[in-house]
Order: sequence, then structure tokens, then C-alpha cells
Amino acid sequence: RDGCISGKCCTEPVPCTEAALSGFSNRWTLRMMLGRGITPRCSGKGARVRNSMSPRPALCSTADADTNSDIVDVAIVGGGLAGLALACGLCSRDLPVRVRIYEAAPQLRTATSTLIDLGGNAFSALEALHPDIVPALKEAGALRTRAVFHRYSKQPNASEPEQEVIPVQGRPGGASYGLRWSEVQRVLADLVPPEVVQCGYRVTGFTEVEGGVLLHFKDKPDVLARLAVAADGVRSALRATMLPQDPGPRYLGHMNWNALLYNPDNSVVDAHQPGEMQVHINGFMGDSGQWDRSVYVLDAGGGYTFWQLRIPSPQPAFTQATEGTSDFSAEPKLAQLVGGGLGIPGSKARVEQLLTAAGFELPLRIVQATPESAIFERGLLDRVPLDELGAGLASAGGRVLLLGDAAHAMHPGPGQGARTAFEDAHQLMEALLHHWPPCSAAHSQQPRPHTGSLGSDLAPHKHSGDDEGNTVPVDNKRTELSEATSPLACTVAEEQDALLNVANQYQAARLARICRLQRYAAENCGLASIYEPLKATSGNLSPEDRQARRSEFITWLSQYPSNPTGDPTSRFWPPPPPGQESLPGGPSSQL
Repeated sequence: RDGCISGKCCTEPVPCTEAALSGFSNRWTLRMMLGRGITPRCSGKGARVRNSMSPRPALCSTADADTNSDIVDVAIVGGGLAGLALACGLCSRDLPVRVRIYEAAPQLRTATSTLIDLGGNAFSALEALHPDIVPALKEAGALRTRAVFHRYSKQPNASEPEQEVIPVQGRPGGASYGLRWSEVQRVLADLVPPEVVQCGYRVTGFTEVEGGVLLHFKDKPDVLARLAVAADGVRSALRATMLPQDPGPRYLGHMNWNALLYNPDNSVVDAHQPGEMQVHINGFMGDSGQWDRSVYVLDAGGGYTFWQLRIPSPQPAFTQATEGTSDFSAEPKLAQLVGGGLGIPGSKARVEQLLTAAGFELPLRIVQATPESAIFERGLLDRVPLDELGAGLASAGGRVLLLGDAAHAMHPGPGQGARTAFEDAHQLMEALLHHWPPCSAAHSQQPRPHTGSLGSDLAPHKHSGDDEGNTVPVDNKRTELSEATSPLACTVAEEQDALLNVANQYQAARLARICRLQRYAAENCGLASIYEPLKATSGNLSPEDRQARRSEFITWLSQYPSNPTGDPTSRFWPPPPPGQESLPGGPSSQL
């Protein structure tokens, strides 16, 4: 290790020079690798070190899990940011749990065209999960320095757009960083032992059994777990199984195109200053809160420029419609929402046409410099807040918990999707640390379907299915829990009680907060049928009051983990009165 730090060598037989090590752009990752006994690899003639910022196959296993002899303590379904963050926290703690991530894709994604903005509440949650995460993210991202607003007239042949420069440092919420989604995933994946991540596991459903939950996968053996965490995204198959009354993903009236362009020092196109965010809007925001079209251009760190175009569209309007459903969609009824994706033929020409019609000259030049293969097209979706469905974050048997977008997918307007997912991971880890059973239930019999709900005696909770919706018989699963017991055994009831305490603590910390955030985010959507009733509840606010409300919203969220349900000093975001954390008809705070 000392030899590498001084530049003497990396791995035999190829030596590294000081210049080679200085070329390792993510110095925090280098320190972390050396501290964990992992030596960076040299290539060529000893003059280069592979840059950890460049795409590389993510570490994961595609071998079938040994489900006949082992029970997984915590099975995380989904290898996105929320699932990886939770695994980071659990794997770094002295907690006797066997954690596995089951990811549908053949490998963790290494290339996306997505940027996320992190700071404040996200960094507080990530610091609590693992001390190495935030320093690595700050080095990989771009510190936001200022925002420049360009306001164009909707009238043809209008004059130059009005411009307003707003410093963002020192504003409510603290410093924020723009980060490529793939870089955040890389930082998290580097902190998870590779054997934890199992790729090629596409979940189709679950069955709660006495003492555990059986997870069903397409063309893979079932997996038996004590606790399952549904981190499988906005089209969550586990949420669809858990909540049959849920209408599924909801289209929000916006079409979106975004891309990442490698543009170090503006060498490809003059796009932005370091740390700058540019906002181009067509017309002024009126009482409806809607722009005809908007473009964001941001420094994404690592020499990348991020751009995004968003337009209102009453119906999904993909450049090329997709027949049927996506491979990763578990809900055939949503065929009309399937389309778009990365590198859709014709998508670049369509974006150029929209920008030309709006007179957005600078964004147009950036798009023209962007390969079509890097442009990602999508319709914006969210999920109906759980309290409006009379539901909570846990399944009827308490063995499946929702996390991230599976729990609260929201409009990206307030920039809180990833941030709240990291809050989820932190709060669930805290609940597990407080209540994880110090024993395991011993059984000699095969698992039986769970026949009691949380505090009531209901019919068996049998949830399973394949991609066509056909029921998968539980009887074909022959896993014996007795083979997975620890030396200290407890009864099924004792283990169940401990896991119910986990679910209750997690739900008490998260449910009211995430539902409140989802409704505020939905005010930014493009469908009047959604945003008008929501805005009516906040009253007829003046532009000044709307700005104050947004500022107080950011201030409240920056107080995380304090004041989870509201800011007692806020005019617009005080905590709900006791007992009214949910909407009428919503769930109680306890399972």
C-alpha cells in the first residue's frame, strides 16, 4: 500500500509512475481501494492506471442462489440506488444478517443518460449509512454554484430572452451536487461485497409463509427470506402483488428527453460554466404553474454536460411506439405507457424540431453535438400515494417492505426522488439495527402459507405469478428452514414480533413524509386533473407566497432526520395534527 501511494508500484509485474497514479481521477476511490487491500491495476507500459470513472462491468453474480440450503435474512429486490444504499448500510454493520440483492438485469447498469441532484437530506442519510459514500460522491460530482434562467417569449420573432443569474450557494437546503446516476451507482456498488448482488433475477411475485416469504422469479428458483425489501422501481412487481387495489404507474402529462454529453472544459460545445445550471423556459410560469417547454443544462461532473427537455403532453407521445410491454414491466395493463428508451431512432430530430420552434438556440447547439444513441426518451410516471390507497409500507404478513420508487415514485420537479430513497434506506437500516431478532426461528417442517395478518386472523396471503399472471403453486417449493437456523433459536412468534417492530418503526418514520412529498411533487405535473385539486388545497397563493412555500419546503427537508412529518416553525409545512398524518380513509400509523 505504501509503495502504491509513493508511486513505486501497483500490481506486479507492471510498475506505476507517480504520473500514472495522479491520472486516477477519483482519488477517494483510490484511497478506499488501498485501505481495503485492493490494488489498482496498471496497463500498457506502466504509465497508466485504469480510471475508475470509466464504464466497467459492475460486480455481480449470475449463478443461481443455493436456495435449498440457505434462508436469506434480508432479500433486497432491485439493484438500483435505493437497494444498493441499504445493502451498503447493512453490510458495514456488525449485524448478523445475510443480505442479498436480486437484480433483474444481466448486470448492474453501467451507462445511463440520467443526472440526479444530491445534498442536504440525501447526504445526511448517506453519511449515516456508510462514511465513505459522501466524500466519494462529492469528488465525482459538480458542486452547484449558480443558476441562470433564460426566459423566452412565446411570441415569434421576439427579442433576446430575459436572463436572471441566481447564486445558489448559501441558500436553504445547503450545498448540492450534480451527479451522473451511473456514478452514484458505482460508488455504492464498490462498497457492497460482490457476492451480495445476484443478477438475472426478475421477480414475479411473492408468497408469505410462516416464518418467511418466498420470492418467485422468472426462470429462477424461488428464494426464501425472513424479510424482503421491494426496491424494484416505479413498475414494482412486488407492489403490484402486495396491493391489488393499486392502479399502477400514473402518467403525469410530461414527455422528457435527456442526455449526457462528454464535454470536458466545453471542448465539444460551449454549454455552461463549472458548477452552473441553466434553465431555459418558454414563456413565464402562469397561475397553472406550467411552461410550454423547459430545458435544463447542467454541469454533471467528470467533464460531462447534462441536458433535458420537458414538454406537456396530455397522452404519452413516444417517438416510436412499442408493441406490447417492456421486459421489465410486470403489468400488462400498462401497455400504453411503454415506449421510449435510450437511442430511439428519430428522437434527436424530434428534440431539435421542438427547440428550433421555441427559439432555444443554446440548447439546440448542445443537442446537435449529442449522439442520438445518448438521448433517453420517457414519459414521466409516479405512483398514487399509499395513504390514498388505504395502504402502508408493509405487506399483510409484515415480511415485505416497500423502498424507494416502489414506495413513492414522484414527479422529478422538486428533485427529491433519489434523496427520499436514501432517506428510506437509512430509516430502514435504523429499524433493523434496533429490532432485528437476535435469534432465528427453528422449524423442522416445510414452510406453510402465512394464515394470520398483523393482529388479525385472515385468509392465507398467497401472492405469486409469472409474467402472464398465472399462479405459481407454492407446493413446488421444498425449502427447509431448519437448515438455516443460527445457534440461538427462537419461536416463529418471537421472530415475527421483532420484524413487526421493524416495519412499525420504518413506517412511522416514512409514511406521512413520503405521501406529503409525493403530493407536492405532483403539483408540478402536466395534467390539470391531477395538479388542480392539489393546488386548491394550498389555497389561492400569490407568486410571492408560492416562492415562500417552496423555500420553506426546502428548509424543512434539509432538517432531516429531524422533523420527519413537518417543520413546526413553517407557515406552509407544519406537522399534521396528531392522528391526522394520513388522509381520511388512510392507514393507521401502526401495522
